[in-house]
Amino acid sequence: MKFNILDRKNWHRKEYFEHYLQQRTTFSLTNELNITLLMENLKKKNFKFYPAFIFMITKIANSHREFRTSFNSEGKLGYWTEVLPSYTIFDKKTCTFSSVWSSNLTTFSEFYSQYEKM
Repeated sequence: MKFNILDRKNWHRKEYFEHYLQQRTTFSLTNELNITLLMENLKKKNFKFYPAFIFMITKIANSHREFRTSFNSEGKLGYWTEVLPSYTIFDKKTCTFSSVWSSNLTTFSEFYSQYEKM
């Protein structure tokens, strides 16, 4: 993953970015979706919803540079070439949650296989 620094002075989104940055705005996205067809297909293939959802959301985030825009550890504004998902998994033996992340999101089958090994 590479972090690409933006030239903030000449950035075409500068005016909008600075407006919302001053307001300390956060955001969340909410939308009602009909996932009936998705659930039917996942069930046919014996796939779990949670890893499928993580994979789809990560693919969407990586397809829009705006979702990968951030500040790096030095406080410089830029965007990542890709983002990786961080999510929790439950350990039935210890009854605890762990936070993990996954790389290698090329295909759903690769991601799902990696997820199932955790």
